[in-house]
Amino acid sequence: MRTGYSYEESIRVPLVVMDPRMPESMHNTRSDEFTLNIDLAPTLLQAAKIHIPCVMQGRDFAPLYLNDDVGREAVNSSWRTEFYYEWFTGDKVFIPSSLALVRNDSKYIY
Repeated sequence: MRTGYSYEESIRVPLVVMDPRMPESMHNTRSDEFTLNIDLAPTLLQAAKIHIPCVMQGRDFAPLYLNDDVGREAVNSSWRTEFYYEWFTGDKVFIPSSLALVRNDSKYIY
């Protein structure tokens, strides 16, 4: 499937995290929380102990796998539950422009 389509195969890309700070209890686990490509830079900056600029849109997702059960539950409850997707194309591209609102239980594509 080519990028630009707002279907699962294009926008729900698996992410494998191998972080030396991760507790063994989290090894080989899976999370269905929404992490986006804009979350990678803040996560890497935080891991390197570099200040995350306030103009950066993403969030550090390390708390999803670094905290104990209670802390992880608190992070999960405040984590994003939906995201907006947009793909704009020029006149010479085959894939049409599309917009989507993605949630765990539904998706609206225009």
